[in-house]
Amino acid sequence: MVDSTGRQRGGDRPEPNTEVLVEKIRKWVENRRAEWEEVEWLDLVAKLYEDGHTAGISRKSLEDIRDSEKEAWLRAEEARRDEEARITQKTLAAAKEAELKQKAAEQASKRRQEEQLFEEIRSSPTIGLCKRYLRQYPEGGYIQKVNEALNRLQNRRKNLLQTAKKTALLIAFLASVCFIGFIAVKTFSSKKDETNKRPNIRILWLTTSEDPATSVDWNITKDRQSPVFREFFQAIKDVDGAIDFKKSSDLKTEDMVAAYDIIILRTRDPDDFKTADEFVKAGKSVLVLADYYYCFDTYAGYYYAEIANKEFLERFGIRIKRGPEKFYNNLKLSPGNHLVSSDTTDMLLQHIRAEYVFCSRGATAVLYRDNDNKPWAAAWDGHGLNQGRVLVIPDTGFHWGPRAYKRGRDHFKFWRQALNWLKGGQTGK
Repeated sequence: MVDSTGRQRGGDRPEPNTEVLVEKIRKWVENRRAEWEEVEWLDLVAKLYEDGHTAGISRKSLEDIRDSEKEAWLRAEEARRDEEARITQKTLAAAKEAELKQKAAEQASKRRQEEQLFEEIRSSPTIGLCKRYLRQYPEGGYIQKVNEALNRLQNRRKNLLQTAKKTALLIAFLASVCFIGFIAVKTFSSKKDETNKRPNIRILWLTTSEDPATSVDWNITKDRQSPVFREFFQAIKDVDGAIDFKKSSDLKTEDMVAAYDIIILRTRDPDDFKTADEFVKAGKSVLVLADYYYCFDTYAGYYYAEIANKEFLERFGIRIKRGPEKFYNNLKLSPGNHLVSSDTTDMLLQHIRAEYVFCSRGATAVLYRDNDNKPWAAAWDGHGLNQGRVLVIPDTGFHWGPRAYKRGRDHFKFWRQALNWLKGGQTGK
């Protein structure tokens, strides 16, 4: 009988089948071969005896089987190791070949990039491209050519910088010259503009009042925007004129001659008329506004007209006179043969004093009273004597506009023509 472990019980063992047993041993060895170390082969026989698998087999036969299986195992192991070595060698060779191919590809790519960069340098050389090549390919095949190109570029830049420096210096010099010229031209232009901006007719209205704001002469300055004087100032503007209001004591006669073309006198001070006389002798012109309005001050008992006649007008053959009437409510005037009154056919004065003028010794009537044909305004032209001109109007309110009293349509046309004619006192025209 056989127990549960496969051992034969008692003495009823069958004859051993050597071939079957050897086959079992081989299978058993084959199944465990991969796990064994070489020392285990030495114990194989002992293990076989212990397991009872060797019943009826001599120890010599077991050792032969062991040796045979060991040799087969060794051969198999050697073959396995050879195969592993071959595979490993093949794998290493393939890896080496791949590495060489990759390295060759990288070198080829690097050469292509180097050639492309060099081609770019050759077609459009710049210092930056040359330095980039030298930095990336210190042992490149085009080192010499790139160095030559870099030297040429650096020399060219150096020359350009020197030229630019010289050009900059030249430009700076020219700019300074131009600036100086510009300043000179601007200064000249400014002076020219100042000359051009100067009014065509410069007028001075003289007064002797210590308090111009309340003086009769200066009411016009206090009320420049008043409608009463609007037409008077418009007439000055129309002839490109400008007017100042000053006392005669504020200016020397020579300064007055240099600064003004016309003086307007509406004064009772003999010194003003003496100044005006010097003004005419210097070739300038004077407009006199005077009538028989009574003066209640230092010259009490004298009228504007009497002071003007005595101190100034008689030298020019003109006197202001007064008839028995004091005022005319409406006085119509007709033009004389004179440029000042040319084409002034509508000259009506409302509430006007009844003065007129007497002309002699070269004085000319400018306007006539329609009611008696007496000269109402007169002019004297001193150009033939190298002097200025004088225009006399016997009314201290003649500059007032229609907002104060009714005026004819040509009233301020007369003003414009009078200012233009008086301006000719400087030029002789």
